[in-house]
Amino acid sequence: MRRLFGGAPEEYDSLLSRLTLRSDAKWRKAVVDASQTRDSALVLDVATGTGLMAFDFANRLDNEGLVVGIDLCEPMLRKGISNLKANGKRNSVNFVAGRGEALPFVDGSFDCASITLALRNVTDPELVLREMARVVKKGGPVISLDFCRPKAPVLSSMYSFHIFHVLPFIGKLVSEEWKEIFDYLAGSIKKSLAPSAIAELMHKVGLCQVTVRRFTVGIVSLVMGIKTESLTHHSPN
Repeated sequence: MRRLFGGAPEEYDSLLSRLTLRSDAKWRKAVVDASQTRDSALVLDVATGTGLMAFDFANRLDNEGLVVGIDLCEPMLRKGISNLKANGKRNSVNFVAGRGEALPFVDGSFDCASITLALRNVTDPELVLREMARVVKKGGPVISLDFCRPKAPVLSSMYSFHIFHVLPFIGKLVSEEWKEIFDYLAGSIKKSLAPSAIAELMHKVGLCQVTVRRFTVGIVSLVMGIKTESLTHHSPN
């Protein structure tokens, strides 16, 4: 993942916006709205990339609020840091290098935790969700927003053609690096967890009141669970 996305941050934000027909901003707004986070909250954004989701959360907070964005790809984080001044959020967003499977924070630190367009890319989705639940306070939401396959067969076929043929072609026009990235993304979307499976994982790690919403003819899902009891650190076998 570090190698694949390490050369992408300069074009990443603009290409994401164009390829989603600017829907990505609406999807991120849905995450912030669902979280009901505001004022002086402390928010964690896992796999933050260049910080797009982190900045959207920061726009809802006051001067006492803080968003922490964590990602294992340091070039992405450097791009996010360079965007801090441009977004006017220098004191509202902090970036940390790290993995979602081993979050370097104490239990119950955050009011909310999110992971956006990235759960399908992690090595252990259950462990990432467990870690997110661990570091969130009681009553706080854990939110996953990610690509998924449409339910309708016709839409699913059209979507598959788009991600397996159109996106790699567009990527090749940009660079060989972007073609490789789009080839990887197509494969990851094909193997991505269904929203119902993500909901099951949220229940499994101890989250309650789990809800699922789909957007943009079903190609994106928002799955949210609420932490209702204390969860301790989990060490994989």
